Amino acid sequence: MGVILYGSIFSPPCRAVLITAEALGVPIQIKDVNIGEKEHLSPEFLKINPQHTVPTLDDNGTIVIDSHAILPFLVSKYAKDDCFYPKDLGKRALIEARLHFDSGSAFSVLKAVYRSHLYEGQLEYLTELQTQKILEVYALLNTFLERTEWIAGDHLTIADISLVTTVNSLEAMLAIDARKFPKIVKWSEKANELPFFSINKIGRKQYLDKWKVVSKHQFDSITLSIQKLLTQIEFSVGLNQPAVSTMAPKLYYMAASPPCRAVLMVAKAIGLELELEAVEFEQLRTEEILELNPQHTVPILVDADEDFTIWDSHAIAIYLVGQYGNDDSLYPKNDVKQVAVINQRMQFDNILFDKCKAAFHPIMMGIEDVVSEEASDCMLESLGLLEIFLKDKPWIAGDDLTIADLTILALVATVEEVVFPIDPERFPKLSEWFNKAKELPYFEECNREGLDKMGQLVRHEVPLI
Repeated sequence: MGVILYGSIFSPPCRAVLITAEALGVPIQIKDVNIGEKEHLSPEFLKINPQHTVPTLDDNGTIVIDSHAILPFLVSKYAKDDCFYPKDLGKRALIEARLHFDSGSAFSVLKAVYRSHLYEGQLEYLTELQTQKILEVYALLNTFLERTEWIAGDHLTIADISLVTTVNSLEAMLAIDARKFPKIVKWSEKANELPFFSINKIGRKQYLDKWKVVSKHQFDSITLSIQKLLTQIEFSVGLNQPAVSTMAPKLYYMAASPPCRAVLMVAKAIGLELELEAVEFEQLRTEEILELNPQHTVPILVDADEDFTIWDSHAIAIYLVGQYGNDDSLYPKNDVKQVAVINQRMQFDNILFDKCKAAFHPIMMGIEDVVSEEASDCMLESLGLLEIFLKDKPWIAGDDLTIADLTILALVATVEEVVFPIDPERFPKLSEWFNKAKELPYFEECNREGLDKMGQLVRHEVPLI
């Protein structure tokens, strides 16, 4: 049967899969899915991927969804060595963080801008907010590249492949100023010179041509003043951050944040005590936080014993289980197929988080009094996909509890507590899973304070990221 990829080289994530396959010498049959003609919504495709997204990989009957899950799967199954996805826990955690930065930040911005033109009738080339978001992505990437030659270390990895395709598409919208972002320009040029990146050049041109049509503009370089932005985040990051003198790994967190609560549950599940440092919203752009994490988000983990700092809840969860777990039951690293499913579910967690943020933010900023009908429908659609994930299995990614359950659990608990209860008639499998998960011995301890605070934030319209 062979390896089949459903998608199109126009799509940056699809290109990332094709580049990786070419680098590994894995032949792939491409089955084009025309999104414009809604082929992704056909009954045939929905049977393969209920999320109706591309790329979707069919490896001799094993279906893997989401490029950020497909890339580790391909490398783990087909690579002759681990250079693209090292087994070293620290290096791998950093790669995972960069992959989630791509899906949750860089590609999220790209998709939002494109959809605004294609589906929402935006006439302005780029709004001020859209411009700012793209520039923030550029500035952060340039910062990541200050100390290392590649995005997650001194060698090219799947994180580079994923982000190069996104960045090359973003620059169709807003040119990269080589004077302000020299590291990005050098990094992109170096990657595209590699022989297995040839497909990216074709897809990059296709994306530019389609963007010109969608945006109703010819591509022009937009000159903007960004010195203030660069000043805010003008520092460098690398694999090794300054060590913090502590016996236990230190977690910077906000109790109301679902990703932070997910990390707390993972730590409890493996019997690891963390040193907790509560962070208020106003502290996120302080020098201390920015030196640790230029994305100024929580959770942030500082493991002094390993002289290692990492952020993004999903990357932290993988690192903690690998470094401190008594076994790998929560993330079975040697089971390639199972890990691919777990990774895909955690990428879906990013989607669910965005839906929740879109629903809560207008209320907390005092713009709306209740969750809008549109936001509610989006969340219900996501819950419907969770119902499908649980159709034949008791847990989110299979027969056993994994970190995918704990990351998604924190979000579902927030929806259930703040928005609406999970309807057992509409979502019987999800309801059963949620009730079972709430019985975990650490659920209340890790979530109750945060759920109460989240409820207060929504009711009292206190700003929260």
